[in-house]
Amino acid sequence: MYLKHWYLRAGFLVAFFLGAAFFGVCRAEAAAVAVTGDIVNLRSGPGTGYSKVGEVSRGTQLAVVGQSGGWYKVRLASGALAWIAGWLVKPVAVSPGSETSRAGSLPSTQTTECWVTVTGDYANLYSGPGTNYAKVGEASPGTQLAVIEQSGDWYKVRLQTGSEMWINRSSTRPVSGAVSQVPVSRTRDEDGLIGFDAKESGPVTEIGFTFVRPVDAQVSLSAVPPRLVVEIAGLPSGELGKGWDFDSGIVSRVYAEWVREEPPVARVVLDLKTSGAVSYQTLSSPDKRVLKLRLAAGPLYAVSGRVIVLDPGHGGSDPGALGPSGLQEKDFNLDVALLTAEELRGRGAQVFLTREADQYVDLYARTAKANSLGAAVFVSIHGNAAESPRLASLKAGTSTYWYAPADDPVLGFQREKRELLARCLQKSLVDKLGRKDLGLFTANFVVLRTATMPAALVEVAFVSNPEEEGLMRADWFRQAAARALVEGLEDYFQQAG
Repeated sequence: MYLKHWYLRAGFLVAFFLGAAFFGVCRAEAAAVAVTGDIVNLRSGPGTGYSKVGEVSRGTQLAVVGQSGGWYKVRLASGALAWIAGWLVKPVAVSPGSETSRAGSLPSTQTTECWVTVTGDYANLYSGPGTNYAKVGEASPGTQLAVIEQSGDWYKVRLQTGSEMWINRSSTRPVSGAVSQVPVSRTRDEDGLIGFDAKESGPVTEIGFTFVRPVDAQVSLSAVPPRLVVEIAGLPSGELGKGWDFDSGIVSRVYAEWVREEPPVARVVLDLKTSGAVSYQTLSSPDKRVLKLRLAAGPLYAVSGRVIVLDPGHGGSDPGALGPSGLQEKDFNLDVALLTAEELRGRGAQVFLTREADQYVDLYARTAKANSLGAAVFVSIHGNAAESPRLASLKAGTSTYWYAPADDPVLGFQREKRELLARCLQKSLVDKLGRKDLGLFTANFVVLRTATMPAALVEVAFVSNPEEEGLMRADWFRQAAARALVEGLEDYFQQAG
């Protein structure tokens, strides 16, 4: 157990006390990247746990021959192969006479167009490269976007409508092969005023409509007969569509019709197979030419309706671990918790935080709040720290803790669910952040021992590690950590019921 947790141990101790982003998107005959950090380490494998085999300086261009998680396998001019962290490079088109690495120059290689596809759930689109810019829309999972510019961890992308917006690269992955900006669909009608796409994703039906011009669309749900109705104002006269042959687990038929000539109003009707509870979500593009619908017979998300307590570790007079450049763990923990709460609430969960500002909260008070709320789960969010300064640059990665001794009458009963919660969170964090998987651990922490519901404590990354501290400062990394926690909770509730 690491030094930062001495105050969390039970009994004789007093109670004082985050896709992965992918890294590079250009499809190329021979992909290449340029180093963005001042001096960046080369390693023998895809992770900070592998031995250092060299260094490269800012601007150095390297030919890419492979990729693993957030790491690129690159070929040096000498022919030697090494690994470099993807968040410290950017995709480029290499030309003769480019800056060389310490091993020599690189052969010329030309990239072609750059494409990404949206991963996970809906991804936010912004007017500029950062969350401080205005949110101007969302992109649905599977949407393929053309990348036309990059600024740090943000891509400027062109939508199918021609609009240009910014997306964080943690919400995307590179596209290989032929690309199309329209997600794979069952049917599509290109001949009418309304285009149609639909697909099933597990229990959720996703339907998209594209319009020949910007429209005002209003969506309503009717119980008798069971159907979802989209009223559309702003279309010109003409044929709406030739009819759409679509059938899913929840939708039996989709059709469009004119309901008024002057001013013209059309409607699209989705006949539903169930008269029971139906959940739906709407998403309109900023230019009002695309409307997306998500429907499910029941909650759209497994976290919907769940009471979830998030615990941003430390706070106030307790800063937690300190990074080599001064990052305080408590600030990272709180930011990730707030981002996670926002996403969970958007999915219908009831979320409570043990603190929502920089304040000290006693350990026992944290779980007491969760217990009084009857929470379904309790998740404590932390950054890790090495046992000693000499190990600071060596310790890196993600881990998750749980606690449920078999002989405990309460916790032992929850043993399977507690371990499942920890496993789901750990897997999601490693998958999306690309850090070294340190695995699951059990520990008699106060916040794990005193929670009466399944509880886990996540160590997102090492604030004591210079490289990971830099990541923990980045907006995209914090957003990716939050999204990972949300997806981990989705996975948990899907399995635990």
